[in-house]
This record gives sequence, structure tokens and C-alpha cells, in this order.
Amino acid sequence: MKTNLIFSVLGILSFFSVGFSQTYMEDTQQLIRLQNDMNARGHTKSKPIVTGSPYVLENYISGKVSNATENILFKYNAHDDEIEIIEGNKVSILVPEKNLLITSVANFNYIYTDYFDKKGEFQSGYLNFISDYDKVKFFKKEKIVVDPAVEPKNSYEVASPAKYRKVDPDYYVKINDAEAVYFSRKKKDLDKLFPAKEKEISKFIKDNNISLTKEENLDRLFSYINGIL
Repeated sequence: MKTNLIFSVLGILSFFSVGFSQTYMEDTQQLIRLQNDMNARGHTKSKPIVTGSPYVLENYISGKVSNATENILFKYNAHDDEIEIIEGNKVSILVPEKNLLITSVANFNYIYTDYFDKKGEFQSGYLNFISDYDKVKFFKKEKIVVDPAVEPKNSYEVASPAKYRKVDPDYYVKINDAEAVYFSRKKKDLDKLFPAKEKEISKFIKDNNISLTKEENLDRLFSYINGIL
């Protein structure tokens, strides 16, 4: 009698065990299908591994935001065009506003502003001040891109992950209240920006051996141009 009872109990447990296992497997498969579907639709938070750094400077530097009274610690993410700040014990993204200024003693001074890029398209983003004069302002747009991962073509090659790479910045000039425009650092573009002062500017460049490819020379040039406008 006891033996029959034991077998009965074991049979019941086995039934529930099989049923539970089947249900668990079905639920697991459903979760896998759901996750795959979310990934296919782009609803996943996972990001591909990218080596290197998206930051112009790795370390946070002390600075001040124009709409705040206290100093902050910040660094610029050139790939995402964002300013990261430390608030208490957490890192957050500074909410951009038009004409928002971020200044520092390290000469990394940014403004969130409108500008026209090299294609003539209207953009908004952070530009780094090089010259800040009354009538002329000169900026650069620091740029970091991502080179895609490279898969090996044969057994002798090694896979290489995606990586951040700093590229040459773009330069912009703002005259009075006009929007900043792309500046190629070529003389013909300079003449287009200041057509009424072409002769004076050409003479200044020649007399002072100004190179249009050097930031420090351009700062000196725009200081002169600011004075003759």
C-alpha cells in the first residue's frame, strides 16, 4: 500500500516537473524572440564596443556656465557634440541652450550657437572660441569620428574593433550679428567674407607674413580686421 502511494506521489511530481519545464522553456523562447525583435527594431540599449575616446580632453576641467553661478567640472564629447558635467556624485549632460557659454581658465571656451556648415546647411552645436572680438569672432569645430570595425578576411588577419579618431577641425567666422559661417582658411573665402576690406587685408597678410593655416596667425589677423570694420 505504501509502495503504491509512493509511486503515485512520484508520478504527480513528475507530471508537474515536466509541465513546469515545458512552460519554462516556452517562456524562455518567447523572451528570446522578443529580445531579438527589439534588437531588430533598434530598441536595445547595448552599444557596440568602440576603442579610443570621444573626448577632446580626457580629464574634467573647471569652468563656468553662463546661466549658473557656481563653477562646474566639464569635458567636451566631440563625437556626440555634448558637454558632460559632474553634478555631485553623478555625470550628466548639460542641456544646451542657444548662446549658452562655457568658459574655463584652460582656454577651452565653448558656445552653443547656430552656424552654417561647409555644405551651407544650417546647424546648431558647440563651437570652440579662438578669437572673441567685438565685431569678429573666430571658432573651430572639434571633430572625432568612428572608424568601423574591420573583420578578418582570412585566418592570417586579425579583427580590429571600431575606434574613435580625431580629425581636423572645421573653422567658422561670425561677423557682427550674422550667423557663423564655414571658413576654409583660403584667401578667396576671406575675400568673400570682407569684400570691402580686401586690399587692406591682403596688405596686412603680406606685410606680417600671415599664414592662413595657423590658428595663432588667424587670431592676429581677425584682431586686425576687427579694428578696421
